[in-house]
Amino acid sequence: MKDLISDGCHLHPSCLTCPLPKCIFEIDHTRALHDRDRAVTQYLASGHTIEEAAQHFEVNRRTVYRALQRVS
Repeated sequence: MKDLISDGCHLHPSCLTCPLPKCIFEIDHTRALHDRDRAVTQYLASGHTIEEAAQHFEVNRRTVYRALQRVS
C-alpha cells in the first residue's frame, strides 16, 4: 500500500510539505459524512424507524442519532 504521508496525493507530492490548509482526503470524508447524514434524515422523514435506518445504512443506532444531531 502507498505511504500517503511521504507520497502525498494527486494535488501535492508530499503530505509533510503540502500547502493546503486541510487535507483533501479529510474534505472528501467530511462531504461523504454530510451526504450520508442527509440521506439518513430523509429516510427517517419518510416514516422509517431508527432501527430500520440503522439496518438500511449498515450503521448502529447511535450513528443514526448522531446523524440527526448533526443535520439539525
